[in-house]
Amino acid sequence: MIIKSKLQRALGAILVLYFVLLANTPVARADDFAPPPPFYILSEDGSRVFHFTPDDEWRDTNWWPPGMDDWTDLPPTGIYYNTDPLTPIYQIELPCWVIWEHGFFFSRDMQYFVWFPAANGMVAGVTGEVALVFYANGTVQRIYMVSDLVEDADTLIRTAMSVLWLDWPSREFDAEQNRLSFTTVDGVRYEFDITTGEIVTHSNQTSWFSFAAILAAGILGLSGGTLVLLAKRKHSK
Repeated sequence: MIIKSKLQRALGAILVLYFVLLANTPVARADDFAPPPPFYILSEDGSRVFHFTPDDEWRDTNWWPPGMDDWTDLPPTGIYYNTDPLTPIYQIELPCWVIWEHGFFFSRDMQYFVWFPAANGMVAGVTGEVALVFYANGTVQRIYMVSDLVEDADTLIRTAMSVLWLDWPSREFDAEQNRLSFTTVDGVRYEFDITTGEIVTHSNQTSWFSFAAILAAGILGLSGGTLVLLAKRKHSK
């Protein structure tokens, strides 16, 4: 249990460091993020584009990304045909003010997508800690809470506005099949269909790891015992 606790703390520290570096945001306090910059994500064929533009609350702060004097001409958050000018397909409401580009995976036609909220304890209109939000045509079709996905709550690392529940580098997305997979901090592996938000498969990798470790220890122990027995027999001769 002591070893497990140390491993959990080490993993938690790595996740916190990775989260801060990946978000590329200066943190002034434990509960303070820099305002999110506008960004866009192109579809694979370049025909559609997702634009994120912070709402009026941030525009009123007179804070803009480096090199940008104003963002009042940027399009509202949503999906657009990538024409000139942009042609709206649908607008999207993201009920959280900490939005980052790495928190999204889209289907090829951008009709479906999944969002990983960064400040998952501060999602407007939701009580609790949000892990995943699945969208279809700009509207929410499924929400998963952290408690829905993490089986061992003792592995969670909490900050003032969020809980670190995900092994972030484990995320994989198959655009051909619209399948998202990842591993939680307690070793549970999930696969989702992003067009429905449904869980396709899930397995506890920790159990398999523990079984493999026990099996390996048993084999080593048996091998060691055999060698000792052979050595004793040789010595007795």
